[in-house]
Amino acid sequence: MKKNLLLICAAFVLCSCAATNNNNNTPDIEEWQEVTVASATATGAATGTTAAATGGAAVTTAVAAATEAAAEPAPTEAPTAAPEEPASEDAVQEATTAEGSAASPVNDRRRNEYPQVYKDEIKRLFDGLYQANDGCADVSYTLRDLDGDGVPELAVKHGTAEYDLITTIYTIDDNCSIKVLGDQLIGAHTTFGYETNSGQFVIKEGYMGTGSCTWISYVKGNEGVSVEKTVPVVYTDFDNYTAQMAAMSIADLPFTNVFSFDTEHDPKTYIYAADGSYEVYTGLDLRSVN
Repeated sequence: MKKNLLLICAAFVLCSCAATNNNNNTPDIEEWQEVTVASATATGAATGTTAAATGGAAVTTAVAAATEAAAEPAPTEAPTAAPEEPASEDAVQEATTAEGSAASPVNDRRRNEYPQVYKDEIKRLFDGLYQANDGCADVSYTLRDLDGDGVPELAVKHGTAEYDLITTIYTIDDNCSIKVLGDQLIGAHTTFGYETNSGQFVIKEGYMGTGSCTWISYVKGNEGVSVEKTVPVVYTDFDNYTAQMAAMSIADLPFTNVFSFDTEHDPKTYIYAADGSYEVYTGLDLRSVN
């Protein structure tokens, strides 16, 4: 009888237990526009835990518990997820803005209306320069969500030639009107960039072997943007310049450039992708604002 009791208890214990990542050969603006945007990466993994259960001492209780435990499927360890593919630039921007982009009637309206509001402002800038300077106008722009609310801001370089360009940053307010967040920012000999680690907007500047990188930040609700920091850059050639950008994790953003030299020829629109490729259109073409 004692042996039978010991065998039953042993069977109960076995059934109840479960297992439980220096010269001046300087790149001009055409060369900078060919810098390939480095993509940010994002990886994740899932892990699982298990639990164990044991039974009582009495013969009848042990038998009942062993029977119940055997009827339930044993918990298993959750599989570890495989590493994800490197995130695209769009994915980096979405990750940066996910927390603040919750649906709301105001934001829904802003998302629907910002393309036309921004197109109207770009056209106003270009037409004003064109008419005031005998057809000489130069406007470049890019879109970037600076405050993480799911609606992009508009950064525009504007002037008559490379030497006199300035940058203005806009947003669309809760009334769906254009609002200036920053004006008279550096624009001559610059390109639009971002830091791949944080997604933060960066204005890259360089000419004749010297330049800088300026980090721009904007917090929703503030009156305007702020210059977080400016890092000087001294380079010897194009390769040296791009190497320093890579070391600071800074890559170029896609942008559109519209320019005209006189009133006798139609303006040209160049739409540059992040990889440096581009499309050319005749006239003021704002299809990239979307």
